[in-house]
Amino acid sequence: MEVKVCGLTRPGNIEAVIGAGADYIGLIFYPASKRYVAKDAALQQFVRQLKSVRKVGVFVDAAEAEVLDAVRRYRLDIVQLHGAETPAYCRRINTGVPVWKAFAMQPGFAFEQLDAYAPFCDRFLFDTPGAGYGGTGQAFDHTLLRDHKLPLPFMLAGGIGPGDATTLKGLQLAGLQGVDLNSRFEIQPGYKDAARIKNFIYAIHS
Repeated sequence: MEVKVCGLTRPGNIEAVIGAGADYIGLIFYPASKRYVAKDAALQQFVRQLKSVRKVGVFVDAAEAEVLDAVRRYRLDIVQLHGAETPAYCRRINTGVPVWKAFAMQPGFAFEQLDAYAPFCDRFLFDTPGAGYGGTGQAFDHTLLRDHKLPLPFMLAGGIGPGDATTLKGLQLAGLQGVDLNSRFEIQPGYKDAARIKNFIYAIHS
């Protein structure tokens, strides 16, 4: 089970999260987010040099040129699209970097729409619907995914907390590759508790 820690904003905290065992770190390039990565030259330079973890840039309905510029400036390994981006948009971004497409999961979700995205994405991410995008601290009903054969591997996000490792291991969902941690591991928005992350990663791998 892979672990992504999203919404990081500070070099020292990023180092601590990597030391805790994260497979991916997430940087949010959505200005309305409390975890927005502003144009901080020092942070950009720090992230560019990271080799021991895969770097995911999170975008919401951003201009394609803006996404690709951030990929270049931060040397991102993956782009995660969290808005209403179309399959055609994903196809154009995917020519330069792998794409993860996020979807808000709720009863009645139209699973058939995933087929149009699958050729242009590398992974899906299923999150909890909310007024904003991500960081709600609320979980959705993971059993909604149980009876569907999905065309790509996927990550679970939304309200995953320090005590959820055992439950997540017991889901037995075909295609589940990992989890995305955010607000329930925070000391404050954008700053994560590395000790709790380390304990969670140990528990989910044991």
